[in-house]
Amino acid sequence: MKGIACLIVFFHHFFLTFYKATYTGNPADSKTVSGIDTTFAVQPYGIILNGHFAVCLFIILSAFLFAGKIMKARQQEKEIDFLNLCARRYFRLMLPVAYVGILIFLVKHILALINPALPPYPFELTLPELLSEVLIFQWITLGGKISGVLWTMEILFWGALLAAGLASFSTKKRWYMPFLYLLISYPMEHFFHYNFNIILGVILADLFYYDRIGQYVDFFRSKKLDLSFVKGRKFRNICGSLIVLMGLLIASYPYAAIPTNPVHIFF
Repeated sequence: MKGIACLIVFFHHFFLTFYKATYTGNPADSKTVSGIDTTFAVQPYGIILNGHFAVCLFIILSAFLFAGKIMKARQQEKEIDFLNLCARRYFRLMLPVAYVGILIFLVKHILALINPALPPYPFELTLPELLSEVLIFQWITLGGKISGVLWTMEILFWGALLAAGLASFSTKKRWYMPFLYLLISYPMEHFFHYNFNIILGVILADLFYYDRIGQYVDFFRSKKLDLSFVKGRKFRNICGSLIVLMGLLIASYPYAAIPTNPVHIFF
């Protein structure tokens, strides 16, 4: 799923560059005879080009996987080395950022050597400045100065640490944790954008690794309520399908275009 999200982000940037109407929904930006690139911006199937949805999905899945590591360690009563987690996360993200930054730096200087008459490549960092961005400032300044498309790196770094911290409070006995996470998600989203996505990933990890649905069903069963249908495969498949379809429809909401689909207008 993270791979699919990466592909959607790639297609988003590709079409934003060459078929801008898929993003704006403006017929004046259309480059096709049929105008299909314009309709992509406002119809549900436009989800395959909606990079903003894919970024949200990627952040949720990253938080889910990172929180899951903590929850599995707690279930196995293993000691959690947060310092080691932070260091591993930092190096895992820092190395590809360094690769991209150095590649752009080399391209700029190689082009200048090949043809000095070419307009200068828009990358003003010196090598020491580039290294300081890679090692420090990329992680404390949203977006950094290396490339605008690296803006998610800071979120993936600090978001993983936030997910790990929140997950460390979750245990099988604390049945109320998903509700508590949901309660703090609203103020935290105002504190920093995309915190809701991170917390949603933690909630999904809590529901999955501690089998909360089964826990809640067993609780109501003890109150003499017949909820056996909830655990039935048919019920789960119907609910799962409805949730996925509704999620896909909301996710295809036009980001930069005026919505025309009645459901999109409602949302």
